Amino acid sequence: TLPPTFNTTTTKHAVVRPAVNKVHLADGKQYTAYLCGRPDVMPPTLPDFSDIDPRYYKAVVLEDNQPAPPAGSTTVRALVASADSGNVDILVNGAVVPAFQNVQYAPDAAQPSTNDATLPSGVINVQVNKAGTATVLVPATPLTLAAGKAYTFVVDEPTAIPTPAVKGSAPDSATYALALIKD
Repeated sequence: TLPPTFNTTTTKHAVVRPAVNKVHLADGKQYTAYLCGRPDVMPPTLPDFSDIDPRYYKAVVLEDNQPAPPAGSTTVRALVASADSGNVDILVNGAVVPAFQNVQYAPDAAQPSTNDATLPSGVINVQVNKAGTATVLVPATPLTLAAGKAYTFVVDEPTAIPTPAVKGSAPDSATYALALIKD
């Protein structure tokens, strides 16, 4: 089990500086943590982190407290873990879900995930576009949602990260990743 508070730590592949804010975890509750940001962004060098790039790795911790969905449905929230995607719209079966409109990068958002949306269970097609446009970041992808469960859609960085590391510099033609996390 995790201690009641934790900071980011050194991993096998990258040094992650201690977080400025601590996360307090309550006994008996469940959480899901996501690592947002880019591996090629320079870490902060000043002791007070005043030179931190907003795309530098940051852990986002969400409490898994989504409400139970109505019969035959699922509860879904969304999180943008891609520092370069810009704001996104998430479409389900070709239509923008109101809760998933204009979703911004998690560390920039006051609340890192969206409000919950109730979606039908079964196979759905999920597409991610640049907010307010027809520019496709993640092509329609079939995902299977089980009735009565809760999920998080996570929009992640493309496999080819642009160089140099400039916020918002990912080309429109990049294909981003989409993950479905069962909470």
